[in-house]
Amino acid sequence: MRSVTKNYQHILALAFAVKELNENPSFLPNISLGFYILNSYNLGRMTFKATLSLLSAQQKLVPNFSCENRQKIKAAIGGLVSETSANMASILNIYKTPQLTHGSFSLDEGDIQQFSSIYRMVPGETYEYRGVVHLLHHFRWTWIGLLAMDDDNGNQFLQRIVSVLSENSICFAFTYKLTKLTYIEEGSEFFVKQAELYPVLMDKKTNVFYVYGEPPTMIALRITLCLGPFISLPPLGKVWIVTSHWDFESFSIQRIVDTESLHGALSFTVHSNQPPGFQEFLQTIRPSWARGDGFIQNFWEQAFSCSLNPEQKEIKKICSGEEKLESLPGTMFEMHMTGHSYNVYNAVYAVAHALHNIHTQRSKCRRLFEGGRLDVLNVQPWQLHRFLRSLLFNNSAGETIQYDQDGELVTGFDVTNWVTFSNGSFARVEVGRLEPRAPSDKQLTLNDDQIVWHRSFNQVLPISVCNDQCQPGYSKTKKEGEKFCCYDCTICPEGMISEQKDMEACVKCPDDQYSSKDHNECILKITSYLSHEEDLGSILIMLAVSLSLVTALVLGTFMKYKNTPIVKANNRSLTYILLLSLLLCFLSSLLFIGEPGKVTCLLRQTTFGLIFSVALSSVLAKTITVVLAFMATKPGSHLRKWVGKKMAHSIVLSGSLIQAVLCSLWLYISPPFPKMNMDSLPRKIILECNEGSATMFYSVLGYLGFLAIASLTVAFLARKLPDSFNEAKFITFSMLVFCSVWFSFVPSYLSSKGKFMVAVEIFSILSSGAGLLGCIFFPKCYIILLRPEMNSREQITRKEPKVACIDLLSSFDPYSNPVKSVTKAYQHILALAFAVKELNENPNFLPNLSLGFYIINSYNLGRMTFKATLSLLSAQQKLVPNFSCENRHKIKAAIGGLLSETSAHMASILNIYKTPQLTHGSFSLAEGDKQQFTSIYQMVPSETYQYRGAVHLLHHFRWTWIGLLAMDDDNGNRFMQRIVPILSENSICFAFTYKLPKLTYMEEVSEIFIKQVEWYPILLDRKTNVFFVYGEPPAVMALRVTSYMASFLLLPPLGKVWIVTSHWDFESFSFQRIVDTELLHGALSFTVHSNQPPGFQEFLQTIRPSWAGGDGFIQNFWEQAFSCSLNPEQKEIKKICSGEEKLESLPGTMFEMHMTGHSYNVYNAVYAVAHALHNIHTQRSKCRRLFEGGRLDVLNVQPWQLHKFLRRLLFNNSAGETIQYGQDGELVTGFDVTNWVTFSNESFARVKVGQLDPHAPSDKQLSLNDDQIVWHRSFNQVLPISVCNDQCQPGYSKTKKEGEKFCCYNCTPCPEGMISEQKDMDACIKCPNDQYSSEGHNECIPKVTSYLSYEEDLGSILVMLALSFSLVTALVLGTFMKYKNTPIVKANNRSLTYILLFSLLICFLSSLLFIGEPGKVTCLLRQTTFGLIFSVALSSVLAKTITVVLAFMVTKPGSHLRKWVGKKMAHSIVLSGSLIQAVLCSLWLYISPPFPKMNMDSLPRKIILECNEGSATMFYSVLGYLGFLAIASLTVAFLARKLPDSFNEAKFITFKMAIAVMTLQQLSCYPASMKIFKEASLVKGDRECKCTSQTKAIKPHQAGRQRSVTKNYQHILALAFAVKELNENPSILPNISLGFYILNSYNRGRMTFKATLNLLSAQQKLVPNFSCNNQQKIKAVIGGLLTETSAHMASILNIYKTPQRVTNNNFHTYIRWYPMKPTSTGELYTYFIILVGLGLGFSLWMMTMETIFLQRILPILSENSICFAFTYRLPELSYLKDLAEFFVKQADWYPVLMDRKTNVFYVYGEPPAIMNLRLTLYLVTFFSLPPLGKVWIITSHWNFESFSIQRIVDTESLHGALSLTVHSKEPPGFQGFLQTIRPSWTGGDGFIQNFWEQAFSCSLNPEPEKIKKICSGEEKLERLPGPVFEMHMTGYSYNVYNAVYAVAHALDNIHIHRSKCRRLAEGGRLDVQNIQPWQV
Repeated sequence: MRSVTKNYQHILALAFAVKELNENPSFLPNISLGFYILNSYNLGRMTFKATLSLLSAQQKLVPNFSCENRQKIKAAIGGLVSETSANMASILNIYKTPQLTHGSFSLDEGDIQQFSSIYRMVPGETYEYRGVVHLLHHFRWTWIGLLAMDDDNGNQFLQRIVSVLSENSICFAFTYKLTKLTYIEEGSEFFVKQAELYPVLMDKKTNVFYVYGEPPTMIALRITLCLGPFISLPPLGKVWIVTSHWDFESFSIQRIVDTESLHGALSFTVHSNQPPGFQEFLQTIRPSWARGDGFIQNFWEQAFSCSLNPEQKEIKKICSGEEKLESLPGTMFEMHMTGHSYNVYNAVYAVAHALHNIHTQRSKCRRLFEGGRLDVLNVQPWQLHRFLRSLLFNNSAGETIQYDQDGELVTGFDVTNWVTFSNGSFARVEVGRLEPRAPSDKQLTLNDDQIVWHRSFNQVLPISVCNDQCQPGYSKTKKEGEKFCCYDCTICPEGMISEQKDMEACVKCPDDQYSSKDHNECILKITSYLSHEEDLGSILIMLAVSLSLVTALVLGTFMKYKNTPIVKANNRSLTYILLLSLLLCFLSSLLFIGEPGKVTCLLRQTTFGLIFSVALSSVLAKTITVVLAFMATKPGSHLRKWVGKKMAHSIVLSGSLIQAVLCSLWLYISPPFPKMNMDSLPRKIILECNEGSATMFYSVLGYLGFLAIASLTVAFLARKLPDSFNEAKFITFSMLVFCSVWFSFVPSYLSSKGKFMVAVEIFSILSSGAGLLGCIFFPKCYIILLRPEMNSREQITRKEPKVACIDLLSSFDPYSNPVKSVTKAYQHILALAFAVKELNENPNFLPNLSLGFYIINSYNLGRMTFKATLSLLSAQQKLVPNFSCENRHKIKAAIGGLLSETSAHMASILNIYKTPQLTHGSFSLAEGDKQQFTSIYQMVPSETYQYRGAVHLLHHFRWTWIGLLAMDDDNGNRFMQRIVPILSENSICFAFTYKLPKLTYMEEVSEIFIKQVEWYPILLDRKTNVFFVYGEPPAVMALRVTSYMASFLLLPPLGKVWIVTSHWDFESFSFQRIVDTELLHGALSFTVHSNQPPGFQEFLQTIRPSWAGGDGFIQNFWEQAFSCSLNPEQKEIKKICSGEEKLESLPGTMFEMHMTGHSYNVYNAVYAVAHALHNIHTQRSKCRRLFEGGRLDVLNVQPWQLHKFLRRLLFNNSAGETIQYGQDGELVTGFDVTNWVTFSNESFARVKVGQLDPHAPSDKQLSLNDDQIVWHRSFNQVLPISVCNDQCQPGYSKTKKEGEKFCCYNCTPCPEGMISEQKDMDACIKCPNDQYSSEGHNECIPKVTSYLSYEEDLGSILVMLALSFSLVTALVLGTFMKYKNTPIVKANNRSLTYILLFSLLICFLSSLLFIGEPGKVTCLLRQTTFGLIFSVALSSVLAKTITVVLAFMVTKPGSHLRKWVGKKMAHSIVLSGSLIQAVLCSLWLYISPPFPKMNMDSLPRKIILECNEGSATMFYSVLGYLGFLAIASLTVAFLARKLPDSFNEAKFITFKMAIAVMTLQQLSCYPASMKIFKEASLVKGDRECKCTSQTKAIKPHQAGRQRSVTKNYQHILALAFAVKELNENPSILPNISLGFYILNSYNRGRMTFKATLNLLSAQQKLVPNFSCNNQQKIKAVIGGLLTETSAHMASILNIYKTPQRVTNNNFHTYIRWYPMKPTSTGELYTYFIILVGLGLGFSLWMMTMETIFLQRILPILSENSICFAFTYRLPELSYLKDLAEFFVKQADWYPVLMDRKTNVFYVYGEPPAIMNLRLTLYLVTFFSLPPLGKVWIITSHWNFESFSIQRIVDTESLHGALSLTVHSKEPPGFQGFLQTIRPSWTGGDGFIQNFWEQAFSCSLNPEPEKIKKICSGEEKLERLPGPVFEMHMTGYSYNVYNAVYAVAHALDNIHIHRSKCRRLAEGGRLDVQNIQPWQV
């Protein structure tokens, strides 16, 4: 190859150094240095040759220098490449000749000893590797490529660098070994190999490459990088990091190679400096500069592309010899000294200094001294080592040169950035320094700003990582199967952080800190407790003190009026105790507020518990006193002695004493103590009181609950006592409040955390105490203080009227008194007045002009709005003092109205006169309306924006099932018409729409209430949790009133999410103060954006009733807001207004001190009109037509002239906000998304949780802060869900529900083999054939291969069976051969027997071919071998049978068949039968042979390795032929079965062939069975015939747990009692015991059928150690109670003639076996069955039997002159969840029942009917309808029974009913038997646990959560009420009892009448067990 011209500088550097030294007179005086140079050609053999030549005579290079070369060589310099250096060292080291390498040459520890003569001018490669690691870490490059030459150096480099990178967390994407280019002839081959590398280098992730940069490597790399354009690939833009070997050099042929790809490369270059005079020396170089230079001619010709030999042929250019080196490009030659040249230069100086040191240190070199002079020439090379190792000098460039102990130059590397240019030149930019011997963190210094990157990076720091860094807050998670640099980023769990990028693991925060939102720092938790300073604590303190004060006032009142009748009548002393305890109780709540301490923790719960127990004991004493007082009045009562103060005080004392004992035990065992809770809340440390013992805490609370329930129970029972004792009613209500509070306290307390737990308990204490105080004492205080005339004995004892509201209603005039005004709207007037006041006080605004206004009321009525609008155009009363004008001319604009309807009515008139109208409420205009109402300016953006915002909001929270509410008027209709299509377009469905009735007058309240009751249950729909309300004030007011009224019906409160339009504000009529605001807690609304103008609140504080003489609204406002009167002369005045009341004291629903959105709109509207007038005033030139006398008269401006100025209006109001109208006259603004948070004191808070910008892009219009939203308390701050149905989980797909909206769909499980991996997928995805769907159908799992192997149990068993049968066959064959001459063997055709046995033996063995993995050979042999061998066996059998028949026929006289009898005939039959099968098998193998196949479809989870039969036709032909032979044999054998015994082999053949034919019938089962099994059964049939019976175990049916009718459990006990009696009676069925078991019918047809069919099948054994076939043991069936159940049973049992006794059937959740204990072993048991159920929920009431009842009863009544007023079918009630719907249906017909004429009802009284009837009669009482007093005649089906949930249902309505009951009598001993019943009375009773828990309302399992009471198991059945259980035997139980006796007597009669059952007797005894049911 041509040489690298750039390396010629190394020679010149050597020559320059020698020249400098020889010209220095002070250096080696009288001695000249010489040198000569040999070429290694980068080849090993040439290097060895050159090195050896150094030790021989050489050509002299320096003129006039003569010596013997062997003696004159002192040291060698070289080489540039590691390989060259190593080759030289292997020879020079032998002679200890110093070798100074000017290229990089790395030595391992062992190499340093081996190459001790080497001195390295470049630091070791290990330092470079460390530098590269520092560089990669500096730029965070962790994913790089590695390139090296494909030689030993490259391999060594890769081995070293890979381990270094791995240790420093850097990965390599790939490694590549570059091909070496030695000769130019290898170029084509080299090109092909390098082309493979280029696509690898293009990896986008790998932007950094580390290249082992020896010159051959870089030459190959540069050629590779230039290949891109030639193979149509883009150029590479990468970062190349190159080792110090590299310099930017080229062959002369590489001039065309572009350097662009290496632009921006980084390399660790050998440090260099510029010796003075070097460039001048280079400039003198010419081809003739030295005669001994054999390189210059080659260099000159290649560098300048010319020739110095003019005679050379094909010369393109002749060198002049005067060419300039500085004109060459940098890749060919450089004028400044390169790093490697600098190393050569320093190496020369190092050797020279060593020689100089020898020369100067004569005393140390005595042995060399001759003639007084040191002869340096005689120094041996090895003697230089000592001087070289201790060398220390400065070169001519001023740098210090020194070797370390390993012969390595003490120096560093420059970090060089290579910058290339388009003209082929380049620049070295030193951007850093690597100091290998510095501390690790200071070894690499870089100046990042100086680095120039490749142009493809646009000077942006390149990134080279496998994946992006994990940000703080995330940790790295390894990716399976990839390198450690490739990882996923996982967010840190709660409580853990990562502060830096790419952290391996998250760090847990200390206990007193929590992780930030981004999980990147720990933040100190703040301590939290309920303090006095915070709002919640202050409110609770105020409540406690207020309630204490009220209690004290009540106590004072009662003490003051202690002698009045009402105080005396209610036990004065107990009243004082109760009030005093309530006072202390309110005050005890203060112990819970403040920082917990030891004392407060001890006192909190104990004080509260003790005081409350006193209060509740007092209430209990009051109620008991009331009851006793009533009972004592009865004649002859013995309770008089118990009536009195002693009894009451003892109850109080004992009740309190028990609590005191509990509290004392608590304080003694485990007292409460202060605790710092760091775990409950993630961001707070809760200072709380640990209760010490949770058991004692709940014991104290439980005891209070016991006292409360006891009081409630007694008071409830006494609520209907005469009026003189009516305190029980108030106690009942107070206890209901108390119990409600404390029952809700437990879940609230357990679900609350931190200070809110304490607040919940305080609130519970205060609210329950307030309930006691209010319900018991406020009615009395009302009478004492306000109605003293009623505080008399006569008034107390008289009866109250039933209706007391007539006067109240009649006091209103519906035509003159509209509903009282909304006081909150008065702020709109004040906002108007404030704006006008501001403008008039501003001297820069409308100077010398004052604004005025007046206000007219629209009353929210159309006619009044028209009247008011017309009055604007007429003369008006002036409102502003001293302001006089003609109003008709001075009106400039109108502001109004709040409601859309009002705005429209105003606009219809104002638009005629073009008068500007500014609406401060929402008013949406359609496209046509905009042309009609051109004078309207809207201060609220269009409603359409709100609808879009609502859609965004619904999508944000994934609510797709909502309700729509609006007022029943035009606006409501318009809203519905607009919103419905918008919702549909956005995939949102509405569950229903409802139009709220409008409330205009107070008299309409009752009518509206009746209407609202009809739709209130619809709102309770659990699916619909979100409602979108068109929120104009009347709509929201109607909604609030409805919710409030519903509470009187004991309907549950609504806990929903209300999304309300911007019309709404939290406002109330004055009469709505009592209406709770809880309904709208957590509502969301799009509110009009508002701000607070400065000075507005101060302005409001100045408002008094006398603030303006012209304000006609303030008096009405003041009186309604403060519930007082400004007119002291007014009658019926409760309170006189002082006029000094404070507006800020009003609740938010009545008035607000900050400016609301609508008021802000009024404020801005005033400013808008004022600015329009001001613009007219200031722009005279634009208003010439109005200019008169040099002044513009604004007063004469007409209203229509304002439009021009209003449309282009743009100004800032005093609050600093910009006001501007759009082209449609709409204010350019947005909405605030407001969350409304209400509080118990009628206050509320607006919380801005987001913003709606209608003008932003669609995806950015709505912005929300979810964390700030407070939901309704019913959701417990969990995001509400409002969808038609839950999302379909993975494994399910959506299926549309027919007839329902698109949001409602079914979730259908994916079919087998299909999956869905995400939620709500529209369709399932099919798994690949080699995979199956998981059990959850949410992932595909690879199938496992399956075949019948030897290793598995089945295979092993079959192999053993085959071998066993083969062995048995072989033994039989041996036996027959041994006894071959015996008659029996001879008689049965000996040769055929041998053939048959041998074929059977082969057949058994052939079955082994079917076991093991199918292969080609085994598949070919399986069926054919089996068919052929079996055909031989069957042919032998056929031959045997034919031989037998022929032998018999031959014996007949004159028979011509003798010639056919013999061995030839038999053998020909065998041969021909087998030959036909052989032909069939051959055809099969020829046409379509069997082959192995992987069956992926038969089993869902397995791939079956099987043999495909190839041709099914041939397969069944082979089997069919076997069948033909078998049937032929069977036919012939059957015909010969009755031959004489000497030929009786035909009988055995008949049975054998029958078995064979039956086995062949299994062909239909072949696809689903194993072939090997069939063959085994065929062969076994040939050998023996045995029959066995099998039984099947029936699994009990599992159903959902439901509540049962506990009373029906007596039917089971009656059954058990009857069986027990019979088994203990020795005279009935002696030595036979009866047993039974019970199946469930569930009152469902299909379950009845299933249970009945189970009776006729094998059933699980009931009696232990007793095994039988149940089908034979069932003797009779007892059941059912309902006609339908009995009919379903009979339809099956009648087929089998099984006796059925119709008695009893209810429903239960489990099928249970019910065992009877055996009396002794070995006894005979007989079974009969009863179908009984105890279950939950109401059964479906089928109409079939009711229809039959009506068809039968109606003609009977008519025949007997009785008429029916009506017939009615009660609707079914299946589950409690249907109660609301059931209630609505029943409400329709209840008035029919109230017909006064019809006092008698005949009811078809099956249990479901009576249960539904009782529920109906109970529920309607909530409508305040009168109870029904009727006579009920009921059929015999009825019994007074209840579900456990029906205990609350009153039985009063059925009082006096008549029924035809089933006759019953009490069996002796039955009640005693019932008294022994306990939950553990028999182990097999699966019903008793359910019965016990429901009957006694407790649990037998203490483990489940939410257990209210644990059953002791010793409860008494006799204490249960009659509807739950009765101790005497009911009619139906008596029927069960008699049915058992009937069956037993029937069996006993069979047993004793042997003569009549002779056919069943065996051995002289009658076996009752074998009696069939039909025989009973």
